[in-house]
Amino acid sequence: MANIIIVFPKEEDAKMIKNILLRHGYHVAGICTTGSQALTIAETLRDGIVICGYRLIDMIYKELREYLSSNFKMLIISSPRYVSGRKGNNDVMYLFMPIKVYEFMAVIEIMEKEYILAKNMQKNKLVFHSKSEIDIIRRAKELIMFRKNMTESQAHKYIQKYSMENSRNMIETAHMIIKIME
Repeated sequence: MANIIIVFPKEEDAKMIKNILLRHGYHVAGICTTGSQALTIAETLRDGIVICGYRLIDMIYKELREYLSSNFKMLIISSPRYVSGRKGNNDVMYLFMPIKVYEFMAVIEIMEKEYILAKNMQKNKLVFHSKSEIDIIRRAKELIMFRKNMTESQAHKYIQKYSMENSRNMIETAHMIIKIME
């Protein structure tokens, strides 16, 4: 589930949004009245969704977007006159006031799905290992091949499967296999 930060100049507005999200089962990491407070919370998180108004106490949403990590998506809730003609992109979406709860939740669901998809894609990126790490994996495979009478391909799949089942990376798993089998 995405980390959600809510930023509005009026704390009551932020609390209203938070209550809607909580009623629908979402986790809110924090509510703020300034962009700098939101950035402080965002620094402790790696990614998430920021829901904010057009103008905050200390900056406008564009400045906040510039300072946030690219791992954060934004939802701007504003009057159409402030953001008219602007279209959402991968990082920023817009909802116009007055908001309807069902529209708001539909947008949040879309953003949540995009968040999960982006996180999964990031997890599945190819990992490049150093020479010493490659040697460790190679040694673990050799031990598995010898002890379990497997091919190199089967040993590699064995390490991958064991890594995924135990939520460890291949290097940690290879270290463990070497320690156990030697």
